[in-house]
Amino acid sequence: MGVDASTTTIGISIIDYDGYVRNLVHQEYYKPDKTNGILEMLRQARTHILKLFGKYKVQEFIIEDYVRFMKGASSAGTVIPLAILNMTLRLSILDLGIKPEALNVLKIRHALKFDKILPKKEDIPELVARHLGIPYPWLYKINKKTKQEVVMEESYDVADSMAVALAWAKLQTAPKKKSRPKASKDIKSK
Repeated sequence: MGVDASTTTIGISIIDYDGYVRNLVHQEYYKPDKTNGILEMLRQARTHILKLFGKYKVQEFIIEDYVRFMKGASSAGTVIPLAILNMTLRLSILDLGIKPEALNVLKIRHALKFDKILPKKEDIPELVARHLGIPYPWLYKINKKTKQEVVMEESYDVADSMAVALAWAKLQTAPKKKSRPKASKDIKSK
């Protein structure tokens, strides 16, 4: 299970992988309900994740690590709730006896890039679709003013959760690099 967690939208994806074959089993977004306070929101998010965990018999839990600081874009009011949500979900999985893993954004993007160019956030949906060999399952809604169909922002949260799961699968199945033996230092005697 790959998770991209925020206090507004949690992207959730379940990928089945074996070697180089990766299949999308489930994807969704979950909207945390903040109307009853942070503790109730955390409890409900935890319950939702645990239900999916049991339903799909998930064996691994990987979450996108929260950004601790981003110049000009982060504040304690942003980072603290993200950290609390992230750690609540990780602790819930740990209580099941499964070690939760966290990957930072750069590690995810490096794992999924096809060339030397690091993909941008807006490239992630098509990137994960390419890895899975499927058209990306965009989510749409009707714009109330224009009456036109538009892509839902939640599509990107789901794509990020797919990227988390795919990066983990790729990292787990990649051939391990052999380390070179260390050269011994010559010891000069007097």
